[in-house]
Amino acid sequence: MQKIKDLLKKAFTPITIMFIPHSNSRSYRLKVPSVGILISFIFLVIGCIYVFTVTLGALEYNRTKEKLDYYMGQFIELKSSIVTLKETENEFKKLFSLGSKEEILENFDTSDSGSLDLDNLKEQIKVTMETAGEIKDYLSEQRDIYLSTPVGWPVKGYISSPFGKRTHPKTGKRDFHGGIDIAAGPGNPVRATADGIVSFAGWSGNNGNLVVLEH
Repeated sequence: MQKIKDLLKKAFTPITIMFIPHSNSRSYRLKVPSVGILISFIFLVIGCIYVFTVTLGALEYNRTKEKLDYYMGQFIELKSSIVTLKETENEFKKLFSLGSKEEILENFDTSDSGSLDLDNLKEQIKVTMETAGEIKDYLSEQRDIYLSTPVGWPVKGYISSPFGKRTHPKTGKRDFHGGIDIAAGPGNPVRATADGIVSFAGWSGNNGNLVVLEH
């Protein structure tokens, strides 16, 4: 109990912060408990992490949107070419439906309107097919990343040992913990939080029954 009292006393020991202006006006003093400064710093770190995460997400969304807009433009160009090809096909059908060579030549429209550059069309189709392949590869890659990114908890329970510096439960020494331990009751179902590959499943000494899933 005495240790707890001493700890609380230190936590609420006020720290004086002085603001001294460059002018001749008087300085300002602010008394803040030690624990208040610690809590403010923790909230500041959490806020910075949140802003950083949101910013990264927005940048990734913008990059994806730009790529999809570019691909959509390619498809619109191809659609225009296909419409022109259809119109030319219909014109040829009308001409070939005429009874004689003379009628075909007399009704053939030699103006530039509706003309079709087949070589150019072939090149556009080739580029668009390559673009379609790029779209599929890009979306496939993004889908794999999305499905292999763990989301949520694998089991209902509580965190018994967090990530980072901690006191080792067996040695009692401070060391770095490279994971998160979640304690749960026996029989609780454990699920994979993302797609992955099972690299190990079996008995693992002090770890007991162990399943290693690599994402």
